[in-house]
Amino acid sequence: MVRFLSFFTTTALPAFYIALVAFHHEMLPTPFLLIIASERQSVPLPAALEVAFMLIVFDILRETGIRMPQVVGQSISVLGAIVIGQAAVEAGLVAAPTIILVAFTGITGILVPKLNAPIIYTRLLLLLLSSVLGLVGFVIGFSLVFIHILNLKSFGISQLNLNGEFKYQNIKDSIFRGPWWKMHSRPKVLSNNINRVKSLGDNINDN
Repeated sequence: MVRFLSFFTTTALPAFYIALVAFHHEMLPTPFLLIIASERQSVPLPAALEVAFMLIVFDILRETGIRMPQVVGQSISVLGAIVIGQAAVEAGLVAAPTIILVAFTGITGILVPKLNAPIIYTRLLLLLLSSVLGLVGFVIGFSLVFIHILNLKSFGISQLNLNGEFKYQNIKDSIFRGPWWKMHSRPKVLSNNINRVKSLGDNINDN
């Protein structure tokens, strides 16, 4: 569940931030809006370009760390992000809330390393739509992501089985995995023969 939450956080958080800061100020609490406005007074770039630039810098540092020796690579990634972020804030090129946002986005993306490329593409798509259309673009982009996820199949079986039948035996492997002693039948979407013949322990005892 933490990885699911991290995937949606690392892809959606920058776009949602841009939609609120650039288009929908009224949705932000007044103290939070004043902090962001005061931090962005001396920043020359628009919020969307600022976030996109820092995300690209973070991805470059992460890829550099991966291709270096393990100990040196981790040090380069951490120290590079700290030094560049601090220098950018002190020079007035980037606002401090953007650095916090990009750091949190990058950390949550590390939890799902096998989805690194899809995360980058999805994040940039949502960021582009949000920077042009605001929350409307964010909702459109997220809807496209969900449509794509619903159409994914593995060996001809849908990744998400949403057929309207809310039965435990059909959803026990969807989000939460049920205990092994509850796995006594198969989901209908996999096979018409929903009953397992024998367990592994029974086969060993028979032999």
